[in-house]
Amino acid sequence: MTTTAAEVLITLLAAHDDRIEAENLGDAAQVSGRAVKAVWDRGLASWPGEEKTDLSREDWAEDRVKTFLKVAAGGTPPEKYTRDLGLLAKTHPMNPSNKPAEESKAILDVKQGDDGGVVTVDTADLQAMIDGFTTSAAE
Repeated sequence: MTTTAAEVLITLLAAHDDRIEAENLGDAAQVSGRAVKAVWDRGLASWPGEEKTDLSREDWAEDRVKTFLKVAAGGTPPEKYTRDLGLLAKTHPMNPSNKPAEESKAILDVKQGDDGGVVTVDTADLQAMIDGFTTSAAE
């Protein structure tokens, strides 16, 4: 008897839910069936082919789902694993939307501006200004 993709996904998700309860992992470890199906579909689409792996397309997708569920449960992701992180719970620490925005400004002038604020400039612009000053000083 052949196992269908739906059966595989239901089995993996049920085992994940059991793990969440057994290990008291909390809401951040929760994943939806929709997220698991999306990871499966991405796995099918990213299969590199028979010439690059001994895995079938379905085995490749299943391994991707297993990796996703491992990360959801707090496991360490493989190096360069980023594509599925946005499907984790919004409260999961690995979800990119849960990261504070990087500050890309540097203080140039700490004098109070007309509006009472501090004058700031984008880091790339600051580097261009520094490069310009260095070039001017050398001339």
